[in-house]
Amino acid sequence: MSGELERRYRALLRAYPAAYRAERGDEIVDTYLDLAAPGRRWPSPADVADLVRGGVRQHLRAAGATGLPSALPIAATIALALNTVMAVFWFAFVESTRVTVHGTDSITPSPGYGFGPFASLGVVVWGCWAAAAVAALAGRARALVALALAATVLVAPVSAVLDLFRPPAMLLLPMIALGVVALAVPRRPRFTPALAGLASTAYTWPTMFMTSYTPADYYPVVGFLPLAAGLLGLAVLSAGVPLAARRDPRAWWPALILLGPFLLLLVNELALLATGNNRSPQASMPSLIAMAVAVTGVTALVFAIILGVRQRRRTWPDVT
Repeated sequence: MSGELERRYRALLRAYPAAYRAERGDEIVDTYLDLAAPGRRWPSPADVADLVRGGVRQHLRAAGATGLPSALPIAATIALALNTVMAVFWFAFVESTRVTVHGTDSITPSPGYGFGPFASLGVVVWGCWAAAAVAALAGRARALVALALAATVLVAPVSAVLDLFRPPAMLLLPMIALGVVALAVPRRPRFTPALAGLASTAYTWPTMFMTSYTPADYYPVVGFLPLAAGLLGLAVLSAGVPLAARRDPRAWWPALILLGPFLLLLVNELALLATGNNRSPQASMPSLIAMAVAVTGVTALVFAIILGVRQRRRTWPDVT
């Protein structure tokens, strides 16, 4: 049994760089075998996660990205805070305002418009993000972030199956990207997401009641997305400048981690610019998808270039 378990632990060690495995592989396997319960044949899920996480960390360290793992919780907190701000905004200006359904507007509601007293299934998504921000106050946000991310991914196909009105792709794509980053929110109390949600509430609800907004639709308010990109940039600067002043290795890693979500917040404007379409405020679905793919590729390329440069700097001989 122990031989079979050892082989499986060694298979998991492939997550580590080869040089690290050669130097410390036996030590790591022996430690896990000593801690394993008698008769165990498979590594526990916690051991699998721990080994994979350790392997990724060692690969990043070998690439010169020593500050990236410790910067991920900062980026995750910012991502969750921004998704909370947008969730409050979308709920206030769209989901809670169904003017056309009450017959006070001459515009006929589109087929599938309305989900109970709300405009669409999007209300479920925004509620999940708000709940995740509240859970972060107790350091228990990860499960709810995963639930909110799943809801954000599924709201479009589920709405299509049920023939219901749904939030547009240009809104969902950046929230999905931010949600992936937010999965790394630390298991320690974080007040920033809840405070960001309260600040968004303090702005949106008075504004909603003071303005006449009809009909309840997402497209008139997607112009908020560039403002959200600006908020994201401001948050990254607010976190990075003090860290850089202290020469903290985490300083600008959150900016790199959040580069993809930042560009996706601008995906509609970038798609309109790329297609030269100045007659419509919304880009077509094919151009949005093409731009989202391009943004993902650019982000991966920038990430690879920065890691490559840092790795070369680590291996250059010291000639001083």
